[in-house]
Amino acid sequence: MGVFKSFIKDSVVYTTIQLLPAIAGFVLLKLNSNYLSKEEFRVFNLLVLASNFFIITSSAGFDNWLLRKYYDLDTTKTRPHDFLTSSLLLVAGFCLVQAALVLPFSGFFLDVFFDTDLRHPYAQVFILFSIVFSSVVNRIIVIYYRIEKNTRLLLLIAFLQFILQIGFGYWFLRNLEIKLWATQLAKGLSLTLPVILLLVYIYSKGRFVFKKELFAGSASYVVPVLLAGLLTWVLGQCDQFIFNRYYTDVSQKADYSMAFSLTMMIDIVINAITSFLGPDIIAKLTGKNDKINIRNHVHLFILIGCWAILGVFAFSLFLLDFYIDEKYRYSLWIAGMIAATYIFKLLTALDTLVLHYKLQSKQLLYSLVGAAVVSVLVNVLFSAQWGAWALIAALFLSKALQMLYLSLSVGKGKLEHNRFKVYGLTVTVAVTLVLASLLIYRFPENKYWYTLVLLLVNGLVTLLLFKKQLSGLLTSVTKTTKK
Repeated sequence: MGVFKSFIKDSVVYTTIQLLPAIAGFVLLKLNSNYLSKEEFRVFNLLVLASNFFIITSSAGFDNWLLRKYYDLDTTKTRPHDFLTSSLLLVAGFCLVQAALVLPFSGFFLDVFFDTDLRHPYAQVFILFSIVFSSVVNRIIVIYYRIEKNTRLLLLIAFLQFILQIGFGYWFLRNLEIKLWATQLAKGLSLTLPVILLLVYIYSKGRFVFKKELFAGSASYVVPVLLAGLLTWVLGQCDQFIFNRYYTDVSQKADYSMAFSLTMMIDIVINAITSFLGPDIIAKLTGKNDKINIRNHVHLFILIGCWAILGVFAFSLFLLDFYIDEKYRYSLWIAGMIAATYIFKLLTALDTLVLHYKLQSKQLLYSLVGAAVVSVLVNVLFSAQWGAWALIAALFLSKALQMLYLSLSVGKGKLEHNRFKVYGLTVTVAVTLVLASLLIYRFPENKYWYTLVLLLVNGLVTLLLFKKQLSGLLTSVTKTTKK
C-alpha cells in the first residue's frame, strides 16, 4: 500500500507542478486580452513560442541526461550538489551564447521573425532571454529536488511561483507603460526570485564542484533528444511564425494565437495521463504482458483524453463569452478545429509507448521529420491565401501522417485494446468537433446549442461503447498499481 500511496503522491505532485503555470497563464489571459491590443497580443504569443524554442536549445536534453547519468555513477562520490552545479553551468553557458549571438541583431530578429517594429528592441530581446535563462535553471532545480525526493519543497516552489506570476502580472499590466513587457517580466521574476533564494540556501550547505565525468557519452543521447525537441517545436509552434510572415490580416493572426493559447491545456492533460498510466503499461509489457489490464489502461487513457479535449473546447466557449475580451469571440471555431487534431496526438501517444518499450526511438524521429516537413510546406504554400484554414489543414495533415506512420511502425505489436471502442469514440469526437466548429464559423449565434449537442452525442456514444466497462476500469487500474 505504501508503494501505491507514493506513486499517487508523486503523480499528483508532478501533475500539479505542470498545471500551475498553465493556470496562471489562464488567469492572466483575461488581463492580457483587456490591456493588449490584438497586434500586441499576437506579438506576445510569438514571444512565448520563441522562448520555448530557446529553452529547448539551451537545455539541449542535458537536464534529463544528467539525471540519468547521476544514478549510474557512484553516489558516494557524486553528490546531488555536483549534479546541480554541472547542469547549471552547462545550460547557463548555452543560453548566454545564444543571447550573445541574437542581442546585437535585436531589431532585425524582431522584424524578420515577428513582423513588428517594437520600441526598445534590445530590451525586449533581453527580457526574452531572461525568461529562457530562468526557465532552464528552474527545470534543473526541479530535477535536483526529484533526486533529493523533496516533493513538499517542489510544491512550495510551484505555488510560490504561481502566486508571484499572477501578482506581478496584475501589477505590471496596470502600471507599466509598455504593456507587452508586463506578463513577460512577471513570468521571469516569478521564476527567478524563488530560484535565487533556493540556490543561496543549497550552496550555503555544500561546495561548488563541477563533475566532467557526468558528460561522458552524452552525445549519443543528447543529439537525438535535441532534434526531437526541435522537430516537435516545428510541428506544433513554427506554423504561427510562417502564418504571421505571409498572412496580412492582423485580426485573424490574433484570433489564432488566442485559440492556440486556449487549447494548450489539452497538451498538459495528455502529458499528465501519459506520465500516470504510461509507466504502468510499459511495466506490464515487460512482465507477464497482462492483456486484460493493458486493455483497461488503454481504454481509460482514451476516455480521459477524449473528454479532456471536449472539456477544453466547452470551457473555451465559457472563457471567450464571460472571461476574455469580446474582440476574440471569433477564436472559438479555430479552437474547436485545433482541439480535433489532438485526437491524432492521443492515438500517437499510445504507439509512442510501444516504441519506447521496443527501444525504436528512430521511428519516432522519422515520424517527426515527416510531419514537420508537411506542416512547413503547407503553411508556406497556402497561408498567404487561406489564412487560419491553412494552419488547420497543416495540423490535420501532419498529425494524421505522423499517427499513420507510427501505427504502421508498431504493426502487430500494438497495445491490447478493443478497436471498435477506441476508434469509435475517437472518430466520433473528432468528427463532431469539426462539424460543431464549422457550424459555429457559419452561424456563431447558435454556438451554445451546437456545443450542447456535441457533448450529448459524445456522452451517448461513450455510454454505448463503455457502459459495461466504466465501473471496472478505474478499479482495475488501481488494483494493478497497488501490486
